[in-house]
Amino acid sequence: MAMKYHRKISALHLQICSRRLLLLKARIFLIHLSNEKRILLKNVTLRKRLYAFMLEVGSCLPNGTVSDSSSKFDNKIEAASAKMYFHYYGQLLHQQNMLQDYVRTGTYHAAVMENRSDFSGRIVVDVGAGSDIFSMFAALAGAKHVYAVEASEMADYARKLIAGNPLLAERITVIKGKIEDVELPEKADVLISEPMGTLLVNERMLETYVIARDRFLSPNGKMFPTVGRIHMAKHKKPTMVHKVFWN
Repeated sequence: MAMKYHRKISALHLQICSRRLLLLKARIFLIHLSNEKRILLKNVTLRKRLYAFMLEVGSCLPNGTVSDSSSKFDNKIEAASAKMYFHYYGQLLHQQNMLQDYVRTGTYHAAVMENRSDFSGRIVVDVGAGSDIFSMFAALAGAKHVYAVEASEMADYARKLIAGNPLLAERITVIKGKIEDVELPEKADVLISEPMGTLLVNERMLETYVIARDRFLSPNGKMFPTVGRIHMAKHKKPTMVHKVFWN
């Protein structure tokens, strides 16, 4: 995954590329996750389909309220799949792999620290906090308070990590639960998350990120990241059809 950080901007812009693929400029998907949704596609049919999808995703919960007793997370994923998903992200080994991804972790650290003014004295919500590394970055940048929301068992480990950092512990609250279900005591000035899956949309974490925006982000609040791009190109390699890697 390649990510490009643009200095001195109010939000992190990520250039998203699929792992293990060489991507060339061709069709461009531009999805804005902030309050203003914009989609740029060179293919008209694809544009209409993706626009319809984004309208469905964007029609989320109004700020601070829940429309019904059911969870939007439960509506988008089967119970068995959800159990496997949270079990996977609740493993220390997987969190270690992400922390050791220097490009990923270093880019977020740079984005937060180079934009301290966006975090200093602000209320921050870390969506899908995992090990709480982004929450710690926000606290180090001067956030007034950080609410770290994590639904997996990693939330329990995150509490221990925060407790081991007393200088940060007073300004970070770990909340175990799904962002679709939890309630927060106040609105957020900033959302931070890593909602990108393979080819951006895999795992459907973007939907959760948008729900967090609609439920908890204050007017004129900021999101890190704000924009995701998918670059695709036609590719022809006849020998690939003979690859039976799934066996």
